[in-house]
Amino acid sequence: MKAASETARGVRIWKNFSYGPSWSSHEGGPPWKSHLWYNKPETWKANAELIREIGAYEDQLLAAKPEPAQVAILYSSSSDIWTLKRNHAFGFNRMHNWMALAHAQIPVDFLAERQVERGQLQDYKVCYLSGPNLTAAAAEQVLRWVQAGGTLYLSAGAASRDEFNRPLSSFNSQLPVTREPLETLQPYHNSGAYVHILQSKDTVTADGTTLEVLSVRQKQKPRGGAEVLATFADGTPAIVRDRVGRGTVYSAGFLPALDYIKKAIVARRAFQSEKTTAQELAKNKTSIPAPEVILSERKELKPAKETRLERSRNPWEYPASVRQLILQPVRTAQVKPVLTCSVPLVDAVLLHAEKACIIPVANYTLEPLREVEFNLRTNYPIATIESVHQGRLHYERTQDGRITFSMPLDSTDYIKIGYK
Repeated sequence: MKAASETARGVRIWKNFSYGPSWSSHEGGPPWKSHLWYNKPETWKANAELIREIGAYEDQLLAAKPEPAQVAILYSSSSDIWTLKRNHAFGFNRMHNWMALAHAQIPVDFLAERQVERGQLQDYKVCYLSGPNLTAAAAEQVLRWVQAGGTLYLSAGAASRDEFNRPLSSFNSQLPVTREPLETLQPYHNSGAYVHILQSKDTVTADGTTLEVLSVRQKQKPRGGAEVLATFADGTPAIVRDRVGRGTVYSAGFLPALDYIKKAIVARRAFQSEKTTAQELAKNKTSIPAPEVILSERKELKPAKETRLERSRNPWEYPASVRQLILQPVRTAQVKPVLTCSVPLVDAVLLHAEKACIIPVANYTLEPLREVEFNLRTNYPIATIESVHQGRLHYERTQDGRITFSMPLDSTDYIKIGYK
C-alpha cells in the first residue's frame, strides 16, 4: 500500500535490499530475530506483487504527472523550529489534515514558506495551516491570497507568531475573530503511534459530532457577522467562519485532526486488546470460575478484523463525521476532484502519462472490497480501461461527460486508461 501511494506521489526509485546472510548483518543472531525482509517469507509475495504491479505500466508511470491540486497545506518550517522539543502536536495535526484529505481522494500539495512568499499559493483554492509560526513575508502573501478569494483554514494558534517568534499582529488583525493566547494543556513529545496517550482536556460539538480537545486550546471571540460552526463545552466558539475580502477564513481553537487519528488508534488498540484477552481466556479456561464469566468477558472476534490486524499496523476505523468537518472548507470552496471513488480510505491518485492515465490504488480499509466505483472527469477519448489484477474493465460515460467504472479491490492495484 505504501508503495502504491508513494508511487502515485512521485517516487520513481524503489530499493528493497539487505546484506546477508542474516547472521553477518548488523543485527546478527538467528534469522527469526532479524528484521531483514528476506528472512520473513510472509513478505515475499508482497515484494513480488509490488514489482509486477509497477512493471505492468512502468513505461507510462516513469514520466507520469499528477493532476494539479486545488488544495495546499502550508508547511511552516518556522513552526517546526520553535516547537521542537516543546510540542509536536502541531506537526501531527498538519500530517493528519493531509490524511483526512487523502482518505477523501482530494489531491493536496505541500507548500513551503518560501514558495508562498514567491506567490505560488495563487494556484490553489484552499490552504490549511497548522502551527504557531509563519514568516512575516509568507503571512503577507497569505492575506493577499485570501482577500483575492482564497479559503484559509487555521487551527489553534496558527500564524500567531513570525519566524523570530514575535507576534504577527498585522495578520491577526485581519481575522474574523479575536484570538486569546494559546493554552498548552498537554505538550506532546512522542511519535505518531502514541497519539492515544493525549488526554481530552475539553470537548467540541459541531453538527452533532463531538471531538476531543487535545494538547492545546485557544479561546476566540467572533467579530461582527462571523458564523460560529462549533462550540467548546462551555458554549464558547471553537470554529468560526467569516468572509475576508473576497475570500473566507476558518479559525479553529483546537487541533481537529488529532481527534481524527486518535479515535482511529484507540479503536484499533481496543480490538487488539480484545483479541489478546480472548486468546488468554481460551488458554486459561481453568482460571475462570464459571462459564458465565467467559460469556460476559469474552467477545466474538470477527474474522475480518483479525485479518486487518495481520495485514497492517495501520488503524482503519477513522470517524467519517470528523473527516467531513475537516473537509468543510474544501466542500464550501467547491473543490471538485477530477477523480473520486465510492469508498473512503481508498487512496486513488490520477497520473497523466503520454498515451494514458494511470491510477495507483491502495486500499486502507484493510479488507477486500467487492466493488469500488470510480468516477472520472476527462475530455480525452477513451479506448480501454484495464487494471493489473482485473484485466479489462467495462466503463460507461454519464450525461455530464464523466466516466464511471467499478472493480473489486484487495490491497492494491494499478488502473490504466488508454486513449484513442
